[in-house]
Amino acid sequence: MDPRTGRPYGPSFPRFTIRDMVRAQKRLVDRLGVTRLAAVIGGSMGGMQALEWGAMHPEMVGAIAPIAIGARHSAWAIGLNEVARRAITADPAWQGGRYRPDRQPEDGLGLARAIAMLSYRSFDSLESKFGRERVRTAEAEGDAAAADDSGDGTDEAEPSDAGEARSDVLGRMLSVGFEIESYLSYQGVKLSKRFDANTYLYITRAMDDHDLAEGRGRLHEVLSGMTMPALVLGIDSDVLYPEREQRELVEHLPAGRYETLRSPHGHDAFLIEFPQLAAQLRRFLTEVG
Repeated sequence: MDPRTGRPYGPSFPRFTIRDMVRAQKRLVDRLGVTRLAAVIGGSMGGMQALEWGAMHPEMVGAIAPIAIGARHSAWAIGLNEVARRAITADPAWQGGRYRPDRQPEDGLGLARAIAMLSYRSFDSLESKFGRERVRTAEAEGDAAAADDSGDGTDEAEPSDAGEARSDVLGRMLSVGFEIESYLSYQGVKLSKRFDANTYLYITRAMDDHDLAEGRGRLHEVLSGMTMPALVLGIDSDVLYPEREQRELVEHLPAGRYETLRSPHGHDAFLIEFPQLAAQLRRFLTEVG
């Protein structure tokens, strides 16, 4: 809430960056009396923060482990975020960002989530999980069977009410989609119940602004100054942040090493492949501890 107006900030909230997130975290750890961080570990946007911790407070950070992220947001990632943002702002309920908290643009936010979910996975992951499986409800199948049995095999015209019933059944059957569609719809509804649309816009903008070298000089010089041990993890099937982005980090980090999470699940693998991730992090923390 904006204390000046007593209403939600909405689109007037100040724009913030990944560096601002780290500044807020630094204020928190200072207040808690923490003077040194053994390691800063994060995946995706958390990986952006891990890198910024290493650049902003190298004297305080013992090690970093950025996972599935690069030194800057690519045109590919920015483009995907922009399409998702347009889905939100095109929803009539968006109202220029001045919607009531209980009437946010749920359709647009759900579509934005669906777009993002596709980029979080891979071809093989979605094909294996869903393939061409269709959503077939028992009610729709029963109605279709009843409609098929209603005729007597002649070419006589149906009564108008029977024709309307058949039309209703056909409409429902045509609307029955694939399991992947159902999954994306479910994910959209779930997000819209727990997340604010303006927040989504602001966070994706902060991710798009991520550039470790901005205002600091050349990237290789910035990375060369981050001398703490670094474990950089990439995912072999990640289409959102491909491995070459992580390898670029390791190329210039003086004490950096690269490891691959092997998984068909794309970017989300760092949330799915717990045994692989835990083994890599445990080994790294033991070495630097």
